[in-house]
Amino acid sequence: MVESGPGVVRHPEQRFDLDPNQDWEASVNRIVKRVLIPCGYEVERLSRVPYLCQGDVGSPFFHLDDAVFVLKSKEDQPKDG
Repeated sequence: MVESGPGVVRHPEQRFDLDPNQDWEASVNRIVKRVLIPCGYEVERLSRVPYLCQGDVGSPFFHLDDAVFVLKSKEDQPKDG
């Protein structure tokens, strides 16, 4: 979901089939195997980075783990032979 203005919420057009009880590493592996590889990408680099967002009454902000991927198209790879 993305807030795009006061009272305006946009929901995702597609959802990843992720288990909310899995840890970060398992979720990233699932995205790579089920989304990126089938779309023709290879992961060159992966970083785990903090994502800070506005909090609520109980906390001034929330800290979430995010993933930043550097991808390479499999089509760009040299062909053998």
